[in-house]
Amino acid sequence: AMSTYLGAMMGLDLKGSDEERKRVQHELQVPLTNNVAACMVGLNNFNKAIALCNQALKIQENGRSYSRRGLAHLKLLDTEKARDDFTKALELADDEEQRTQIRRHLRKLEVITSKEKDTYSKMFAGGSIYSEKPDRSLTVEEELSQKPLSWGSWILFPYIHALKNFKDRCFGLCSRKKSQKPKDD
Repeated sequence: AMSTYLGAMMGLDLKGSDEERKRVQHELQVPLTNNVAACMVGLNNFNKAIALCNQALKIQENGRSYSRRGLAHLKLLDTEKARDDFTKALELADDEEQRTQIRRHLRKLEVITSKEKDTYSKMFAGGSIYSEKPDRSLTVEEELSQKPLSWGSWILFPYIHALKNFKDRCFGLCSRKKSQKPKDD
């Protein structure tokens, strides 16, 4: 279908007088561009569909261009722009069938928006997204003393403590050696 629409657009004669050119643009170019935009939405080329609708809207404001551009924005999950386009399309809609389709898209948009709100409210419900992470400012001994130690922890505690002390001493010596290097004159 898209190749047919594109072929028809290529055959448009826009060379006549200004009045003839405007008539051809309004009666043929805008509907053909809207149909190609609908094909692009069907092929998941949403950005191209938006660009085509923008071209059609430069020639003539119409409900179909806003509706198709709104659908492309909806598919890209750009809910604000989709809502604006669908609202404008509803104002400019030619017939009741088109209004019904736009209202269907608006309901779909509301479902997506409510799911987003629900997701974000759950995400930030705990007050902080880091509330479940342990406090890393505690030492190993303090962290272990806050939790009841299991049988394995009781056995491993001396080794963990010794390993921490070894690491502290090793890194302390390494940093002292770096700071004690003689300066080249």
